[in-house]
Amino acid sequence: MSTGARVGAVVLAVLLVATTAGANVATTTQSTALNEEFVITQMDEAGVYEELSDRVDEEVVEDLENASIERSEEVPPEVTVGEIDAEAVAEDAVTEEFVQTRFEENIRDVFAYLHGESETLNLSIDVEPVKEQIGVAIADQTVDVEAEQLIDRGSAGMGDTPVPISGSDAGRMLESEQQYNQVTENFREDFQRQSGTSGEELDAALSAANQETKNEVENNTEAQTSEYSDNVTEATTQMQFAMVDALTDESVTYEQFTDRVETQEQALGEEAGRLAVQQIDDRINDRLSLSDYMGSDTEEQIEGAPGPVQQIDTMALVLPLLSLLFVGLIYVLTRSVRSTAFYTGVSLVVSALIGLLIAVVLRGTVLSEARSALPADQPDAIGDAVLGLIRGILGTLSAQSLTLLVVGALLVGLAIADSKGYLDEVKRRVADLR
Repeated sequence: MSTGARVGAVVLAVLLVATTAGANVATTTQSTALNEEFVITQMDEAGVYEELSDRVDEEVVEDLENASIERSEEVPPEVTVGEIDAEAVAEDAVTEEFVQTRFEENIRDVFAYLHGESETLNLSIDVEPVKEQIGVAIADQTVDVEAEQLIDRGSAGMGDTPVPISGSDAGRMLESEQQYNQVTENFREDFQRQSGTSGEELDAALSAANQETKNEVENNTEAQTSEYSDNVTEATTQMQFAMVDALTDESVTYEQFTDRVETQEQALGEEAGRLAVQQIDDRINDRLSLSDYMGSDTEEQIEGAPGPVQQIDTMALVLPLLSLLFVGLIYVLTRSVRSTAFYTGVSLVVSALIGLLIAVVLRGTVLSEARSALPADQPDAIGDAVLGLIRGILGTLSAQSLTLLVVGALLVGLAIADSKGYLDEVKRRVADLR
């Protein structure tokens, strides 16, 4: 090999060190710090979701404690709202799973912004569903529905109907299966005696009485509950329908009857809870700002990051290709596979040592500097996540550098072995196989 070719090969080997070392760092960064799934995992392991969930809990508790929640005028007095245990309601309404799902969605949105896939940055999560869950929690914990009195309200002023509706009978039917059977059997016996029918004629008469009573119930209940919400009217009507069906159809069991009534009680409770939450709607924000949680300057930092991030994306693509180009040029200059392997191997070893220097030797310094650079107002979990992210980057860089070191050392070893003739027999056998 001529002196010029040797000098050229050395220059290309130096360039190869630069591109390979750069590619090592760029691909490491791209697969860790700039990989949303990697970041999400670090957030989870650092307890960010748990801490954020506690923060939302605290805000909801404060809002509930500062509010005076009473029964809405859109539900009748038979639906009462008791004293609210703010901490219990918040615990039921705000789950870590909900916060984690919403936070991860936001992380993915942020990465789309960083990589140029989205033009807008959104650092907030929608907590509107939390309001709905607060209503459900209030309904479960504090709302009481007096079904018997509500049935009386719905049937008030209705007069005589083929199937009599009364809260007292409904109360007895709900009390126990024995009472249920007694009330329904007494009605059917009285109905059969008064109608003078039996068998199929009795069934037909009961069916007709059922439909006629339901028609009257529907019209009367709508009038009696017109001042309340439509959901109140619907639930009150369905409770009476359940009673009519139980009295006229002997196939309806006690369990089926109570299930229908309890379903409507639950619906009324949820309605009362929903209306109760409306009283504090303006106190609870629809969106939770993550920049307030993660640190005061977080949004500003992210807004300035797309440029550098996209440059790293480009480097992670271009630098490996340049490395391959330099390997090809070394071969063009030397016209020797052995020399190409040697120069390439040496370059890979040097690149690997640079990566290991950063990842292993300077690990303590990097972590110490990162820890001191964390904003004072940043939550502990976020700080732990950042440090965990850095450890992950350094760990990945170490692994990739070790791989480069092994490959580089292997190439150098093969080149030296070939120069000393140790591979002649191997090459001869390969030639024979051809």
